[in-house]
Amino acid sequence: MTARCRAVFFVLALGALLAAAPAGAPRAQDWRPEKITVLLGHAPGGSFDRATRELANGWSVRLGAPVVVVARGRAGMMRAAGEFVLAPRDGRVVLAGDLGALALAYARSRPTWNWAQTFEHIGVFAVDPVVLFTGTGSGLDDLGDVKSQARGQPYPIVVAAWDSLENMVLQDIGRAAGLRFAVTPAGGGPGLAGAVTRGVVRLGFGRLSLLREARRSIRVLAHARALGRDVAGGSATLEAAFGVTSPPVGAFAAITVHAGFQRDFPERYERLKRALDAARQEPDYIESLEELGLTVEGAEQATHQDMLAAVRDWWDASTRVASVLAVLPQPARTRGKIQRVEEDGRQLRYLGLDGKTHDLSVDPEDTEVTVAGALPAGSDILRALRPGMICEITRPSALAVQASALACK
Repeated sequence: MTARCRAVFFVLALGALLAAAPAGAPRAQDWRPEKITVLLGHAPGGSFDRATRELANGWSVRLGAPVVVVARGRAGMMRAAGEFVLAPRDGRVVLAGDLGALALAYARSRPTWNWAQTFEHIGVFAVDPVVLFTGTGSGLDDLGDVKSQARGQPYPIVVAAWDSLENMVLQDIGRAAGLRFAVTPAGGGPGLAGAVTRGVVRLGFGRLSLLREARRSIRVLAHARALGRDVAGGSATLEAAFGVTSPPVGAFAAITVHAGFQRDFPERYERLKRALDAARQEPDYIESLEELGLTVEGAEQATHQDMLAAVRDWWDASTRVASVLAVLPQPARTRGKIQRVEEDGRQLRYLGLDGKTHDLSVDPEDTEVTVAGALPAGSDILRALRPGMICEITRPSALAVQASALACK
């Protein structure tokens, strides 16, 4: 057989082999899933739900396939994670949500699966930095007085929720620095900022997205270490302010695939990750984050190992202050008749048992809302609230103006 004949025979044989290759082994550029399902451990209508859906739009275009977000509701991180664990491990189902909230829920629920053997994080797509803040008219210019007073007696400070990374980090800083903080949960944005701007307390510690409506009435004194590069410039870090190191704190929304996915499906992994990286750099997406009070700056380069290190930091800190966090403060409960409903149910005015009218904030991400005993999915339940309804109202504390639970009939 001549050299030319051998070459022709080789080409024909190679073509036959490629034609006989199994259809289930696509090349990297050929893999186009019918659909990607994003399991989200947050409530529909909240900041992370909206950010995830905005991301999904750009991600879908880059992948050339629909990206569908399924929100599992308030306090649904472990539910979404449990579904993810049982889902196909081929890249068609991914998990999204706040790494910190999931890390704490995982440590407390002790599921049968192992974090490192279950999750592989491919990117952070939204960050909600945390700051230590005061009111513009509080007269509190630095943290010197705070540290001096907190060595003798508990210093009052508000956070959005007791069961949060913010509270955990505050307690851990106090333990390490020999300071005492009297931490009170105040609910989301209106409660958190309002407690400080109304002068109930002088110091608050919370996520920037919850403070965006009050940005002209507050002043940042220090910012917490974030996952990745610090972005809240212009203020001291907590480490510099208190002289101790602390775990990263904030809300870090990440996309997670199954452990071993990169090894088993390297071409799919690269396609998902490249499309994700491109989607979160889209100007429209960045603009949508800014409207929500979120950012992606500073965490774009966070690797899987960076995220694992942060998770271990959170677990360690949680263990150090577990005895404090286990003592939940008593919520405040009352009853009232709705007089006015605004902003699709997010703002209520009600007549209380004291004979006075009160304003109440309702956030679908932070408030459990039922009407006649039903707990529908999504924020549509807020639109069912009507004047004349009688409601049982639960707040995280007496000073909070945002409900943590609202049961109406």
